[in-house]
Amino acid sequence: MKTLERLEDAAEWVPDSIPFYYRDSLQALRSIVSNPRVAEYCKWEPQKFFDAKENRVYTDVFSGNWLWDRQVASPVPKSNRTDQY
Repeated sequence: MKTLERLEDAAEWVPDSIPFYYRDSLQALRSIVSNPRVAEYCKWEPQKFFDAKENRVYTDVFSGNWLWDRQVASPVPKSNRTDQY
């Protein structure tokens, strides 16, 4: 925890200090992925779903065209991948 101190020219209603909690985002992601209770629900690539009539079904960002176009069309070079941890 860190404390953010009040600026000298801040309004009177601003508190003297505010506790600031932070976490290393990579460490947090590793913790989530390594937890077997939640890891199986994580999605790592876009998906396409179809109904019984072969119509495309959109459920969330992972089934939409935007993410599909970004991730499928431009693969990440092996040197930039983060799955090597």
